[in-house]
Amino acid sequence: MASVRNLWRYKKLYSFPYPIGGANVSASPVSIPVELTRYAQEDFFNRIVVRVFGNIIVAGSGSGTATGRDNPEGLLIQANLQTSPQVTGVTPVNRLSARGLLYENMVTRGYLLKASTVPDAAATVPVDWHYIFNFSRPRTRKRIEYAFAIQKFTSALLTMTFGSREQLFSGGTNTWDVSGLSVEIYADSAFAVQADQVHSHELFEQNYPILASQSDFPIDTLPSGYLYSDLMFLGEDNNVLSNAILNNFDIEGGGRVWLASGDNNAAIVQEDWTQELLETGQTLTGIYAPVSILRNGMFTQAIDALTAPVTIKLNVNGPGGGHSYNVRLVGRRMVPGAVQKKPPASNAAKKAAVA
Repeated sequence: MASVRNLWRYKKLYSFPYPIGGANVSASPVSIPVELTRYAQEDFFNRIVVRVFGNIIVAGSGSGTATGRDNPEGLLIQANLQTSPQVTGVTPVNRLSARGLLYENMVTRGYLLKASTVPDAAATVPVDWHYIFNFSRPRTRKRIEYAFAIQKFTSALLTMTFGSREQLFSGGTNTWDVSGLSVEIYADSAFAVQADQVHSHELFEQNYPILASQSDFPIDTLPSGYLYSDLMFLGEDNNVLSNAILNNFDIEGGGRVWLASGDNNAAIVQEDWTQELLETGQTLTGIYAPVSILRNGMFTQAIDALTAPVTIKLNVNGPGGGHSYNVRLVGRRMVPGAVQKKPPASNAAKKAAVA
C-alpha cells in the first residue's frame, strides 16, 4: 500500500542558547545567523515562530527608567530574512524590529499576543514569548500563493540581533543575567502544494523622526515596481505608542488617490479600518492600518506602484519639550507570481473560457 504524504507539519528547525551571558547593566548586541535551508528543503512556510523562554535573573536595588520599548519583546533589536537568489529585489523580512513584528502580527491575527512585563527589580523572572513571521495571508483568495517556498532558494538566511537590559531600561545599577534563556525556531509548513503561482513579497520597516508640526510630511522612499498590500503606521512618543502625533494620511500615486489630504482622517482610519481589533477589546493607541490584509482578499486591489511610485504625506504634530516623536511604518510589498509564474492556459482552456 502506497504511503500517504503529510500535507502540513509544525516542526522545530533549530535552537540555541541566548547569545548574551553573564550579569550586565548593558551589553553589546549580538547577531545570530541561521541558514534555514539546512533544516528545511521542500517546505512552503506559512509562518516561522521564534520562541524565547527561560529565566531572567535581575539583581541589585538600583532600578532604571523604562525606555518605552515593548517589554520583554524589545530584547530583539532587528530581524532579517535574506535569500539567494533575491527575486525582484525583495528581502522577505527587511529590518523588522520587535515592535514591527508584534503589531504586524496583531493586525494579521486580529488580537495582540503580549508577554508579561519583566520589572527591573531583583527577582528570578520566568518568561516565554514568541516572535511570529507571517508569510501566507489570512482572508486572501489563495493564501498559499503568499507562502515562503524555500525550495526556490539556495539560501534563506534568518539573522536576529538580540540585546539585554539596555534595550528595556536606562540608568540605574541593576544587572540582568539573560544567559538562562533559550531560543527555538519553529516552522509551520505546507507540502505537496499545487499553487498556480507564488508571489515575491517583503515585510519591511522604516522609521521617520518627526521634528516639527507639518501638514505634508513626505514619505517618498517607497520604490516603484511593487504592489503595496499592507501599510501600518505606529505613532511613538519617547518610544511609547501615542495618538498625539498623526492627524491625516494622504496616499497617492499614478494619478490615483487612496486617502486624501485635508480629511483629518487618522481617527476614522484607526477606528474603522481595524474593526476586528476593536471587537476583541484591543487598545489601538498609536496604531493605524489604512492598508491591511489585501482589501477584499485580492492583490489586484492593493496600492499599485508597479509603474509609478506611491507618495505618502502625513499631517503630523511636532513634539513638545522633552519629547521625541517617531512614525514607524511597517508594510508589505509584492510582485505577483515572481517566485513561481502561473502556467499559461492551454488552448482547450482558452476556448472554454471564450465559450
